[in-house]
Amino acid sequence: MPRRKSAPPIRYGFIDEAGGWAIPPSFDDVSSFSDGLAAAARRGRYGFVDHTGAWVLEPRFSMARKFEEGFAWVADKRGEFRIDRAGRRHAGWLGRTVQGRRRLCVGGTRLGDAPEPTGGTWGFTDGTGKVVVEPRYTGNAGENPPDYAEGLAVCRRGEIHVGAESGYDVVDLAGKVILEALAFVEMRSFHEGRALVKVFGQGCGFVDRDGRLVIEARWSSANRFSGGRAAVCDRAGAWGFVDTGGQQVIPCRFSVAHEFSEGKGLVGAAGRFGFAELDGTVGDLQWERANSYSGGRAVVSSRAEGAWGAIDPAGRLAVPENFRTLSSFADGVARAEPASERGAERRVGYLGIDGEWRVPPEFDELGSWQQLILARRGAKWGFVDQTGRERIPFRYDRGRSRFFEGLAALGVVETAASAAAG
Repeated sequence: MPRRKSAPPIRYGFIDEAGGWAIPPSFDDVSSFSDGLAAAARRGRYGFVDHTGAWVLEPRFSMARKFEEGFAWVADKRGEFRIDRAGRRHAGWLGRTVQGRRRLCVGGTRLGDAPEPTGGTWGFTDGTGKVVVEPRYTGNAGENPPDYAEGLAVCRRGEIHVGAESGYDVVDLAGKVILEALAFVEMRSFHEGRALVKVFGQGCGFVDRDGRLVIEARWSSANRFSGGRAAVCDRAGAWGFVDTGGQQVIPCRFSVAHEFSEGKGLVGAAGRFGFAELDGTVGDLQWERANSYSGGRAVVSSRAEGAWGAIDPAGRLAVPENFRTLSSFADGVARAEPASERGAERRVGYLGIDGEWRVPPEFDELGSWQQLILARRGAKWGFVDQTGRERIPFRYDRGRSRFFEGLAALGVVETAASAAAG
């Protein structure tokens, strides 16, 4: 039996916004550019290149993620660790900056492609890398690590013991502990001046920034505040909403209640969905499926297996239910796929909030909404503008990333690399 030929390898490089190769396709794998560098691999080893394709850090790692805010996560035979732009090894893992602070984890383990480690102890650094909160805290309930919100971080001491209280500190941006050893089964971050807590033997309530229980812990479950409202669940399993003073503004009579978004809260009962208003009124539960408001529209469907459309803030159908898939709206557009006959080829485009196509549905895949949008037509990748007009020809075999720092990562079959580069 003749041996099946293996597929030729893909080689990756970077193009500029004119469509020319800024860095020829000579790598086995690449990341997008960030902090002026991109991870790149040759013969199974990763390093980092600059905008000219020159090695800044030679390929010696078995794994590499792109740089973010001065550091990259890499691995070698000793395990995974953090490096700076000079390749120097640093202890611990750093998260993204939130309110001028970065989470620091020491002793944690990152599993697979998980974005952050689990376990270990957590603290915070400032923008210069100086430690402002020593890594002495553990993850919060559900193993969520602490983070800042409204200038405060809720940090748990020690391990969680099921059914028992933990000690929580509340730390300000200067690293000062302003509330110490608050005893709760669970405590979440502050939102709109309230932090969700679970009190041993009682239930869920909310504390203020002074640590005082200002909303009685009588709910079986609750969500964070948004738009001055928080969804709460009573002992019978029904959901409603309270205001920041604890006054119930919408009775508990729903099986589903999402946090308010753009002044409206998605609610549901008996398999039907509608929207609650801030004044406590609730519209008809007329939708079989619905998502929260985003970008001035809520994506809805009147049939359980039917097509999607979108309503405006007044509840009027602004986008007809003509779409097999319809994403949430942002920046005035949503990625959409028209409903079609069974077996017909599926195509995707970008739809405006008025229901008119911004990018016609002529593509097999579309990337995020940018000045130049990464797209696939058939087996080839290229770029189109925000009207769907081709700007960079569809001649690439892989689309790895959109444009970052003026360069986009694309791949071509090795046998075609020289022709494409020309």
